[in-house]
Amino acid sequence: MKAYIVESAELRKNLDNIKKRAGSAVIYAVLKGNGYGLGLIPMAAACRDAGITRYAVTEVSDVAALRQCGFPDEEILMLRPTADSGEVRQLLALNAVFTVSSQEDAAVLNGVASQENAVAKAHIKIDTGMGRYGFLPEDMDHILGVYREQKNIAVSGVYTHFNCAFGSKKLTHQEFETFRKTVSAIREAGFETGTVHCCNSSAFLRFPEMHCDGV
Repeated sequence: MKAYIVESAELRKNLDNIKKRAGSAVIYAVLKGNGYGLGLIPMAAACRDAGITRYAVTEVSDVAALRQCGFPDEEILMLRPTADSGEVRQLLALNAVFTVSSQEDAAVLNGVASQENAVAKAHIKIDTGMGRYGFLPEDMDHILGVYREQKNIAVSGVYTHFNCAFGSKKLTHQEFETFRKTVSAIREAGFETGTVHCCNSSAFLRFPEMHCDGV
């Protein structure tokens, strides 16, 4: 039998190094795909031991597993947007933070939250070039509509995902500038953006000037 061995002491050194590099930016531990194969719960526990208590996943089952296995209050960001009312109800009950990436997402989330007499916490996703979910930057009317019209959604963050942070410095800077202008437009319209974040692991390591409020 073959085994993949994770040295917990080395993992902790890496986490401490990440915290040092992040500075004042909050850290979201992305634990999708069963913690990238290392185990959702063990990785969440290792992160919490290192003082990292915000997580990001892509499946409702991941949120449920974290809540059931000793993470009742930690912030869990659902990276995959959903317009499925059943999933929305489950995530509301699990106190997850939603991703809103379209008018449809927003309308369904607001409607279900209203029915449940709840206010849903959500981050707005902006598509700056990845092409995987998100409002287009030029679709500002619909972005601002989440703030103006969806009274059962409380926006607590705005983010994007870079297309090629590990490869193209020029493209990543262009996408960051697009994202920065979009965030500025939201603020100029009089709305709070909450936690602004855009750096995946590659961008985090290569472009410290892009760390914003979170990484």
